[in-house]
Amino acid sequence: MADVTGILSFIKQNLAQDERAAATARDLRQVAATRAVLRWHDETGCPECATDPDGCSLLRATASVWPDAIGYREYWQP
Repeated sequence: MADVTGILSFIKQNLAQDERAAATARDLRQVAATRAVLRWHDETGCPECATDPDGCSLLRATASVWPDAIGYREYWQP
């Protein structure tokens, strides 16, 4: 599998920040749901990640929630 640790680290860091800043139960459910999708992604062995070193469309779409965050890369846009 290609190295997608950059985009995954970025997503996990921002999820942790969102969890700390959560103002409502819905915010916490959104964080939990995103983590569940990422677990599924990791467990199923994404074929896109195997060929695309910058990450797959699912990871790019997930990262696009934080376009103004430090570390976001324009080429991650879905």
